Amino acid sequence: MILRRKSSFTELTAKVILCRILLIMKKLTIYFIVAVIFASCGRNADKTGNQDTATPGESTAPEKLVAQQEQAVKQKYLKKGSEVASLTQEALLKAVQGAMASGGPAYAVDYCNLEALELKDSLSALNNCTIQRLSTQYRNPADQPVTKTEKQQLKSYEMLHNKGEDLAPTVHIVGDEVEYYQPIMIGSGTCLLCHGDPATQIASETMNVIRELYPNDLATGYALNDFRGVWKITFLH
Repeated sequence: MILRRKSSFTELTAKVILCRILLIMKKLTIYFIVAVIFASCGRNADKTGNQDTATPGESTAPEKLVAQQEQAVKQKYLKKGSEVASLTQEALLKAVQGAMASGGPAYAVDYCNLEALELKDSLSALNNCTIQRLSTQYRNPADQPVTKTEKQQLKSYEMLHNKGEDLAPTVHIVGDEVEYYQPIMIGSGTCLLCHGDPATQIASETMNVIRELYPNDLATGYALNDFRGVWKITFLH
């Protein structure tokens, strides 16, 4: 009887020990699995960390390269556009001054109506570009802004001028074209003989020619140093 009880006790003890061993093994297995998972996550994090990533507001390497290339293009055409605009303005002013000397402001208005467009076209061909004068207060309807970029740029210049800020040339890349914009200011009293106050600065003879050639004229009422419009010079990029 005593032997049977000892045997039963031994068997029970063995089962308890076995259960504990199994429990320990189970825990070890769980710990092992968790360790593998963490190790795997660590390797993935390292790989991810080696990739080009950007936090919100930062640029990736390819984006920075594109931005640098775009800036280089803008700098190139700021210089080129300035050269063409200066050449065009110099040629146009020389022609207008010659017309003023020959027949006065009224003759100069008539001359500009006939010759200014031809002058711009010849200089455009010479410089492999398209030269335009644009203004919201245009004299010739062909000089009014049409595209979204033209309208926005003129509006921006007008707002800056009204705040008393300096106006600087700028460049827009639009598809395969580069658009250069340079502000035109009323730079001398001579400009006011055709663009000033109709009641006090523009002769009646000149106003009659303006009304005849440009029935919808908006280009009067300016004062010295007012913002007149822009030179827009378009290059193929």
